[in-house]
Amino acid sequence: MVRAVLSVLAAAALLIGCKAQVRPPVGADDGSIPLDAPGACNDALPVEPASTPFALRYDQIGYAWGGRLWAVVVGQGEPAPAFRIYATATRCFVGDGVAGPRVLDARSRAGTALTGDRVDLSAIPGPGEYLVVLADGARFGPIVVADDPHEVALSLVSRFLRSQRCGATTAEASHHGACHLHASLTDGDRATASGDGVAVDDGYRGDVSETTGPAVDGEGGWHDAGDYIKFLGTTSFTLAVDLIALRDRGAALKRRLGAAPVEELRTELRWGLDWVVKMIGGDAYYHQVSGERDHQAGFRKPDDDTEHPVRGYAHRPVFRLAPGRGGNLLGRAAAALAAGSEVYADDPPYAARLLEVARRAYAEGKRRMMAQSPDPTDFYGEGSVTDDLALGAAVLARVTGEAAYRADALTYAQGLDPDPGSPIYWGGVDALALIETALAFADGSPERAAMATKLAALAAPIEASDGAPRGPGAAFGYALADFGNGTIEQSLGAAAVCLAARRLGGHDACVEVARSQLHWLYGQNPFGVSFQIGAGKVFPHHPHHALVETAGFVLEGAIVGGPTGIDVIRGDLPVPGPTAPFAKWSTDDLFYEDVVDNWVVNEPAIDFSAPLVYVVAELPDGD
Repeated sequence: MVRAVLSVLAAAALLIGCKAQVRPPVGADDGSIPLDAPGACNDALPVEPASTPFALRYDQIGYAWGGRLWAVVVGQGEPAPAFRIYATATRCFVGDGVAGPRVLDARSRAGTALTGDRVDLSAIPGPGEYLVVLADGARFGPIVVADDPHEVALSLVSRFLRSQRCGATTAEASHHGACHLHASLTDGDRATASGDGVAVDDGYRGDVSETTGPAVDGEGGWHDAGDYIKFLGTTSFTLAVDLIALRDRGAALKRRLGAAPVEELRTELRWGLDWVVKMIGGDAYYHQVSGERDHQAGFRKPDDDTEHPVRGYAHRPVFRLAPGRGGNLLGRAAAALAAGSEVYADDPPYAARLLEVARRAYAEGKRRMMAQSPDPTDFYGEGSVTDDLALGAAVLARVTGEAAYRADALTYAQGLDPDPGSPIYWGGVDALALIETALAFADGSPERAAMATKLAALAAPIEASDGAPRGPGAAFGYALADFGNGTIEQSLGAAAVCLAARRLGGHDACVEVARSQLHWLYGQNPFGVSFQIGAGKVFPHHPHHALVETAGFVLEGAIVGGPTGIDVIRGDLPVPGPTAPFAKWSTDDLFYEDVVDNWVVNEPAIDFSAPLVYVVAELPDGD
């Protein structure tokens, strides 16, 4: 009770002091000094306390000027604090208030109260860096407001993909040397091994050497996640989403963020495309390189496999598609390749090759109407084919203008019936298929209207989260009510669905929904963690990643799985106790821990970053 009374008195005193210092808006006609004028203001700040029960959760890379400016102050049951906002460089006071409404009131896993109060930052007058000072003197920031703060996001995605490179890479590019080279199968040197690779049938579980099957060039591409397996499924998803974003918004992204991060990503995506062409551009079709034994081999550097191959994998298996299976992977790959043929149109021979392989892959996919899952299936088990074939046909229709592809896209898309609120992710591209099919038909056509209706229904629960968020992340604007495995991808994938719906008209709330998911990603969450490594002030330092554990570097750009509920890991992983570092900010429904062994919340994967690129690309110009 004494603490509560003192807090209220301090808040009142702070507000009285603030009101005495209010200045006119920046650029006012009364001759007031602009906030960035040299030597202006330098207002006195309260004494900073040795400790505070509060923490401010805000987007650590920055807010887009023109969007809502807000944060959440979290505490342990204290009354909502008063706050002041200052320009960081000049210490000019720009606004004040009392945090509220209360948006979080729960019991933490540490056994303490866990509360959250919304902080209105709308007094911020324009782009710049700002400091939030609470009633007890605690300071938080800098709060960055920029015309567009996402250049770093795009650059970091490229850096992570470079770290995931397999094949003839370099330590300078990837933090590891060349690995799993195809030439090791044929160079006659007993000191080299673990090449990509040796063709095997889907489901093969035995040892692999040069005598197991024919040699097939599976070199290149990206390691999927924290180990060194490569999947056509996640690679084609990543490529399709990112290349569609660059195809449609590349010029706008260059205006907003500058040419460098866009060209950097464009260069890296070609590395992935080249591998997809190897996997499905020949007489046989393959869906995966390396298998379960790689996953179980433990942490090591990928180039170490040359001298010390994984037990049983003298060379690495390259898995064929099973008979009748693979329409999902081939349709998705066709979309990636066809979009690539437009993105790389400035290289006509390369673009022509991509389109040629896209056509063949799509045609073969139509003959394989059962889904292909990885080996073993619990890595990325899939059951749907129609969404991928619809996407492949729609992108091919756009590139070629051929009516047959457009008709196929419409037929497949009309059969889609995704659950409302389903995000875009590696196993579901319904929203992309619907928007691409819609755009294959003229504005005002019944076909486009039908796709718009389907897409609006899919996006409706996501759009509704702008005013009425649900679930354990509601206080921070998380778009989905449930938390599973890969929650950052789900959040960004939900934003992508909403922004796709917006392209067909209306759905303006989707812009703020998307911004809220970016804020969550970059630190405006209960834990104050930016889940893209290297972005912001606080990010994971112990990802579940073999290369990081053995080479010891910061895996810049990697997006980890993200927070989830205790029940998601119970029985598979140790449950963090009440003294764990994030326990006082965690509940049973939503927790996070920065530990290497927790592969659910802390393993990065290439597909996690794909919807980030799409969301940043689809934000309106001028953000």
